[in-house]
Amino acid sequence: MTLAHDQFPAFFEALWGHEPFPWQTRLLRTVVADGWPRALDLPTGSGKTSVLDIACFALALDAEPPHPRRIVLVIDRRVVVDQAFERAVSVCRKLRDADSGVLWEVAQALRKLHSGHGGPAPITAAALRGGTMRDEDWARAPDQPCFLISTVDQIGSRLLFRGYGVSRGMAPVHAGLLGRDCLYLLDEVHLSRPFAQTLEAIVEYGACELVEREIPRPLVAVHMSATMPAQTTPPFALDPNLDFPNESSDAPTRELRRRLSASKPAKLDPPVTVPAKPREACRKIAHACVAAAWNHFERDACDVGAIIVNRVDTARDAAAFARDHKKFQKLGVQVHLLTGRMRPLDRAELERGLFARLADRAQRVAGEKLLVVSTQAIEAGADFDFDALVTECSSIDSLRQRFGRLDRRGALEGRARATILIGSRDAQSSDDDPVYGPALAATWGWLQQQSGDGTIDFGILAQRDQPPPTDDLRAPSPSAPALLPAYLDLWIQTSPRPAVEPDVPIFLHGPDRGSPDVQLVWRADLPALDEGDHAVTELAVQTILEAVPPSSLEALSVPVWTARAFLAALANTDLPTDPHPIADVEGESSSGRASDDDPNDVAPAILWSGRRAQLVRDRNSIVPGATLVIPTVYGGIAHANWDPDARDQVRDRGDEAQLVHRGRPSIRWGIVQLPDGCPRPNVTESDVEDHGARATTVVIAQWASETLERYEEKLDSWLRISLEAIRDRPIATVEVRGTERAGEHADERVTWRATRTRQRLPLATLRQIHNRDLDPPADATSADDGGSFTSVEVELDKHLVGVRDCAYAFAHHLGLPDTLGSDLALAGHLHDLGKADPRFQTMLLAGDEVRAAMSTVLFAKSKWIAAFDRPARERARLRAGYPTRARHELMSVALVENQDDLRARAHDWDLVLHLVASHHGYCRPMPPAVSDTKPVDVVVSFEGRERRARSDHELAHLGSGVVERFWRLVARYGWHGLTYLEAVLRLADHRRSEAEARDKGGNL
Repeated sequence: MTLAHDQFPAFFEALWGHEPFPWQTRLLRTVVADGWPRALDLPTGSGKTSVLDIACFALALDAEPPHPRRIVLVIDRRVVVDQAFERAVSVCRKLRDADSGVLWEVAQALRKLHSGHGGPAPITAAALRGGTMRDEDWARAPDQPCFLISTVDQIGSRLLFRGYGVSRGMAPVHAGLLGRDCLYLLDEVHLSRPFAQTLEAIVEYGACELVEREIPRPLVAVHMSATMPAQTTPPFALDPNLDFPNESSDAPTRELRRRLSASKPAKLDPPVTVPAKPREACRKIAHACVAAAWNHFERDACDVGAIIVNRVDTARDAAAFARDHKKFQKLGVQVHLLTGRMRPLDRAELERGLFARLADRAQRVAGEKLLVVSTQAIEAGADFDFDALVTECSSIDSLRQRFGRLDRRGALEGRARATILIGSRDAQSSDDDPVYGPALAATWGWLQQQSGDGTIDFGILAQRDQPPPTDDLRAPSPSAPALLPAYLDLWIQTSPRPAVEPDVPIFLHGPDRGSPDVQLVWRADLPALDEGDHAVTELAVQTILEAVPPSSLEALSVPVWTARAFLAALANTDLPTDPHPIADVEGESSSGRASDDDPNDVAPAILWSGRRAQLVRDRNSIVPGATLVIPTVYGGIAHANWDPDARDQVRDRGDEAQLVHRGRPSIRWGIVQLPDGCPRPNVTESDVEDHGARATTVVIAQWASETLERYEEKLDSWLRISLEAIRDRPIATVEVRGTERAGEHADERVTWRATRTRQRLPLATLRQIHNRDLDPPADATSADDGGSFTSVEVELDKHLVGVRDCAYAFAHHLGLPDTLGSDLALAGHLHDLGKADPRFQTMLLAGDEVRAAMSTVLFAKSKWIAAFDRPARERARLRAGYPTRARHELMSVALVENQDDLRARAHDWDLVLHLVASHHGYCRPMPPAVSDTKPVDVVVSFEGRERRARSDHELAHLGSGVVERFWRLVARYGWHGLTYLEAVLRLADHRRSEAEARDKGGNL
């Protein structure tokens, strides 16, 4: 049966249990007939997030031209990102599990669009939060349909080749996938005008006279807003005659009409007298908000109320005041603090049960009283339904968004109540406000003019009857600088990066508003960062973090200047920890946030790049987009939210994040919290005598079994699952040894140990743990040679053939021309020939020259060393004599570049050679220079012919042609077009490596 567009209402009802609103069906028909409108003008509460469902169904129809595979929803509110992600996950789950009906038909249509190398799911979902290198699970396959939900910083930085929290090696893959075959849905576009302009320029550059050969699958950009600015092209909007006519009595129309017509009267309180110091002003506003909230609970019989303020500090203070408020305590009001400055795992604990009660009145407990204190984090798109609202004044567009959370579904029939507050200084002049600028004071004046009796109705239709707000009432939205081709020329250079290049933030948020975040990760097992030799400390930390890599689920985002101030205050006790109270938006004004007089020294932290741990002790080393790993004793979190004044030790959630996010059970024995009385594993001399090299593995597995038997009911669920995996599956233990000197003697001792399973948990188990992981995440995505150490032996010939076939399958399902498909397949067949270097082969065999000499086959992967065991890899490299930082992909180019028979098979030999050279992220544009003081002859038999080259091939020289070839290809395929082709080959390599590891290297 062929899927048809008139099945959309049945599809929507199968997903959500009710019919779609008329506008949703009308938009689907428009998309199918004419493509996506440039803009969608849809009020809050009208079900705007359903555009994800519409985009998914349109993709399944497989129309001509085909709809983009990646559906990217961009919204600058972190809590809203999480809620939209939950919706996307629900769609994915229901399609995955469907076995009949329209959901099954849509699922089957989506499965036909991809090769299956990315996993069996019809469509997947990911929330790009940043925070850690190698959080790249969404980037599994270029042909896999997927939902991507994220913020401007996370999406925009990736699109411009400088992804925050993305390793340099993987940055081109992310840029390539986000630069082609994507539908961008910019939610609340008024919040992100500069990024919208930058995105439009990239769309135009994808098919312009500067690009010789356009790659299929361009970008599509759609602007959405409940407070849409003026548009040159009329947007798709609600039509009262079609979408909610008064005479209609069908259920969806009645529901929409009730939401739009609900009355939401708001009282304007007199301005709150506040002091000049920003921090003290936050406290005064917080006190006033709590007092107003109490009036709503007492006078208006409110059950579920909200306080929404403009600073995270104000929200923290208000929540603390409300918790201590004796009247709130007597009434039994539960106070919850919810900001965007939380670790996702912490937020998930808060969300369980709470979000459902906030969104659905039917799930609330009779007599229960709730007060949610929040920031801009919930003002746009959050699916919350409050009885009463206290809000700090903001710009008019922001206020209208906040009132979208009040009586969201129109169930109170005019009984909703609200209060609007403002500080006395902001009421007079707000030019220096970092978020709203002069619009804050202007909006307050406009509200006073419109209120008459001191109240104003913020109902959706009531607001539409008000005089249209002028531009001075809207939050400042500066224009981005013109995106010139020269800027893209600089950004596309990812290896190495230029010494001077344009700042990415101003193209995402505009001039003077670029304050991109850094990600803070708290770990309890860091060695003393301010003692001993720095190089030794960095090596130990690097081993620790490679064994248990930081995850975005344990990372908290703060502006870069906030992180600097926090660490500086730890090093200089006379400095304030938070001199500038932060808002909860991306791109707030950064002017005045730092001074040349500020001390440069900060408390030591680890700058983690995914490949290197660097100890930093100065402000200038803390750069935008950085991931900083800091000791838990530094504090910085209270009540699960960012609090720079808090000094209580922060909970380390690293092992839990490995399981939930990556499906990789791991336990760090020095910090894991065990039940009282439960011993830790101890390897004795007798264990070593009995089991030899396997002593640690045997003892830990036995200990896990005994612990589960005796303490299972006392274990956290994640720890129980990890111990079960360690008991039942092959494991590896990594140790970091320290040296303790006593007189003239050195006593070597184990200072740190971590155990983890060699393989991820199977898909069925992952779904039981965390239903978001619809497919097993990726392992083999390393930009260095760590991907060659998978603990599974794989012959080189089999690996090359596998990558060739996978690359061709990707190209076929993407609809790329046959010429490109065959060139991608040829590059895949050649990409790892350089591993034939005898020194590389010896390294794969753990440095055993005898075993290497006796081997009759060449290998692509090692079974002797695990990817995360860097010390073992380094020992093997030294024993093999393989040069430091040597690149096997350059050796591959040297072996084939002068082979006429291979050149004759290529349609674009330049492209084939570049894809081989760049398949680990190097040679973009320059290859790394490596000193090979003892060169060798490399000989490999390929397709019946002997291919030979010297290891001192000189391809790193500027005159080798590598750089010139890169720029020829940029002109030929475009900035994102070339990078997209690179991504196709690299992901084919990753997926083949992953499959080989699952299959233990056998035939697939």
